[in-house]
Amino acid sequence: TSPSEPNSRRARSEKPLVVTFPETGKDTLVDIIDNPQELLVVMEVPASSKDDIKLNLTERKLEVRTDSPVMFYKVIQLPCEVDCDSAKANFRNRILEIRLRKK
Repeated sequence: TSPSEPNSRRARSEKPLVVTFPETGKDTLVDIIDNPQELLVVMEVPASSKDDIKLNLTERKLEVRTDSPVMFYKVIQLPCEVDCDSAKANFRNRILEIRLRKK
């Protein structure tokens, strides 16, 4: 599935969530795209590589943390339960995409 599919919808509201990087004062967008079978979480993360990012996932909550090059921590409440074992993450050019299959 893709965010541009007609059956896709954004979770909660049409406005993306904005997160501020405390050290830089820079805002970042967090999009949660609710597709029929999965959630897609897309966000900018201040990390140099995928190895710098630590994820913690429960059925309804996603935590994203980095310590390098700057400290960043964000808790995202998910709009539905997800299968934690299904998580797939990609990181490129400071954009983190996490696909989560719905329960």
